Amino acid sequence: MNVLVLSGHTGGHLFPCIGFSENLKLSFPQSRITLITSEKARPFLQGKFTDLFETTHFLPSFPSPSGISLSWFLFTKKLFDAFSRTSRILNQMKPDVCIGFGSYVSYPGIVLAHRRKIPTLIHEQNARPGRATSWLVPHADIIATSFPDTFPNIPASKVFHVGLPLKTHILQTGGWRSKVMTTDPHCLRLLVMGGSQGAHWINKTVVQALSELSDEEKDKLVVNHIAGKQDWNEVRCAYEKVKIRAQVFSFFDRMDEIFLNTDFAISRAGANTLFELSYFGIPALLIPYPYAGGHQLLNARFFENRSAAWCAQERDLVPGLVLEKIRLLMRSFSALEPMADKMRSLAMPDAGCGLVKLARQLAGFKYDQ
Repeated sequence: MNVLVLSGHTGGHLFPCIGFSENLKLSFPQSRITLITSEKARPFLQGKFTDLFETTHFLPSFPSPSGISLSWFLFTKKLFDAFSRTSRILNQMKPDVCIGFGSYVSYPGIVLAHRRKIPTLIHEQNARPGRATSWLVPHADIIATSFPDTFPNIPASKVFHVGLPLKTHILQTGGWRSKVMTTDPHCLRLLVMGGSQGAHWINKTVVQALSELSDEEKDKLVVNHIAGKQDWNEVRCAYEKVKIRAQVFSFFDRMDEIFLNTDFAISRAGANTLFELSYFGIPALLIPYPYAGGHQLLNARFFENRSAAWCAQERDLVPGLVLEKIRLLMRSFSALEPMADKMRSLAMPDAGCGLVKLARQLAGFKYDQ
């Protein structure tokens, strides 16, 4: 099968795209996959995934400006250029199916493919669809979702709830079935992360809250904290000052290694992060990113409403709230188990295979694996 995948540059779009592509290659090694993404993804992809993608094309970033302004003219020009370049790519590769994973980079490819009668599939990662995905709905033959009820007004025959495709190195760990148990059953292993760039308010609030623990409570805590590049040194020094056992990273690209050694997380609520946490059975205090359409709040509410996590909006995040949750867990480690069970129940590790099956059927190939 000859496949064109299209994705934005952020991990929220790119990681599920990679997860799907890896699953496709595992099932059908002879498949050829071409990636179209944003120029902003070049530093991350440089020298990587050369065995996965036959070719990678980088388009200029062209996010839609809000309101009416001169920037609309620049947006229109970049969008026109993206259509032209994408058209040439389609002419050259003649894909059997085109699959979009969100952002405006996906828009030209899916629209043009649909016009040329090439089968099209889009995957929406979040509980609330992004603007570009919403625009692409009329041009998609099939819509796949990570969350149920993302598109309540679209005929059920067109929408498939498959989950979010995880990268294969995550799946190969075995998730919660292979979690490493702490040598000290009375030690809480805490993971703090604010997304790929870190989050200053989360960093500041969590460190301040943990500094108020008693010496006895600090002895029961081990922290892995992904603070982002800007806050890394400040956070590292803060933990040293208050004498809490902590490893502080600016960025960490093998999250599976940390997930295997985590009991509880304080995290943003990106879809990819949530489904990775669920695969490892890690309950969390979720602090949704308050911008980008507010989709993370709906993601977090989905998990909170199923008793797998707690949710607090950033404006309500204070040290006292964090301290309350950490002390609750320290007083009764058994409180983690029901939340962990609920989190595990929401995992969908076969999402990648399900999306591969949809793509194969849509392209007219018999799925016989």
